Amino acid sequence: MNFNDEPKKLIGSDASSVNIRNETTSDICARESRQLRAYLNSLSRPDHRLFISDVIKKAGVERKIFYNWKYGNSRMPSYAKAIIQQFAGKSIFAKACDETVTSYTPLFIEHLSD
Repeated sequence: MNFNDEPKKLIGSDASSVNIRNETTSDICARESRQLRAYLNSLSRPDHRLFISDVIKKAGVERKIFYNWKYGNSRMPSYAKAIIQQFAGKSIFAKACDETVTSYTPLFIEHLSD
């Protein structure tokens, strides 16, 4: 196997890891919910509540569906991500490699032997 063909794994200072290539659906779901929660945590309590209500109304979903997205229990559809980013006024959902650069402090790069 060519050295460059192996999946790369970044190990962060918080001992969590991200597989840059081959993300599973649950990995994507967890990443997007972390990104959404990070944005929501930056809002004040009243703004947090109003933001969720506005997104629910615009997306046409029940509150429990939004909370499933927020806590990573179900995958967020692309139209919902667009609505969330529209209300936020900025990009919230970065790709896996973008999040790796911004959210993790790589200590070293290791190559998986699988």
